[in-house]
Amino acid sequence: MTIFQIFGAAWLGTTVVLVAVFIHRAILGFREDDQLFLADGEKELERQQVRLGQRMNRLTGRIRSLALASLAMFVVMVAVGAWSTIGGMR
Repeated sequence: MTIFQIFGAAWLGTTVVLVAVFIHRAILGFREDDQLFLADGEKELERQQVRLGQRMNRLTGRIRSLALASLAMFVVMVAVGAWSTIGGMR
């Protein structure tokens, strides 16, 4: 297995996880209400919405990290491919 294949597999795995987290966040977003008008007895619904917002905020950090990792691996793959091509020309 070449270094290019190893980075390709790592990039693919990271990107698949990134897409899965994006989908998960989108599904959570369907359940989030932008504005709530609650009666006094609906405190549980308010707590659920607060927890949902906290989960979405945590996912935002993970999405950024995964996107950065995916981008970095892609750049490394391009660099390795270019280096291999340049080295093959000599």
